[in-house]
Amino acid sequence: AMRHSKLNVDKKHVATLEIDPAHASFVTPPTPRFEWAVGAMAAQLAVIYFFNYIHKDTDGWREGRVLLDVLHQNRIATAAAEWFRPHLTPTMSLVMTRMAQATEATLPILVLWPALKVRRLAIIAGIGLHVGFAFFLNLGVFSYAMMMFWVFLIPHEDMVRILSGVFGKRVEPEATVGPELDRWSAHAWLCLQHRAV
Repeated sequence: AMRHSKLNVDKKHVATLEIDPAHASFVTPPTPRFEWAVGAMAAQLAVIYFFNYIHKDTDGWREGRVLLDVLHQNRIATAAAEWFRPHLTPTMSLVMTRMAQATEATLPILVLWPALKVRRLAIIAGIGLHVGFAFFLNLGVFSYAMMMFWVFLIPHEDMVRILSGVFGKRVEPEATVGPELDRWSAHAWLCLQHRAV
């Protein structure tokens, strides 16, 4: 009878690990659990965007000309802002100003909503908002720091999918029994790889 695991070596000397079904639950990789940390960050983001929204009560925000005003401040305008200035109309400024306000007004609700699909929408909206800010305004590290807050809220499964798409799937090398790797070492290495120790 197998104790926890058994090493099988095929004709090509490639070793595989057979796990005893009674111990299979011990070798599954643990699921990351960050509920408290994620909840605290979501609450902090909700507070930040709530106060950002309620403090946007000046004439520029009410009249929808904030974008026109900001893009003409040379000390914070980026090269993209300088290029965009001549093309920006008052109507475009009004629409984009209202979009920023609507995003900041809904983010506190979206980020605290318990459904994962809604949280994903909040992450996309939050990152998109700050990508727009960074594209047009030199605000130091503010936009990048706020984007990182949202990145930290990306669920583990989504982050694995994103990183697999960018870097490719992780492929573990085969354990080949031979002069460099004896049966005991192959068994130990495969147990460690499968977290079966």
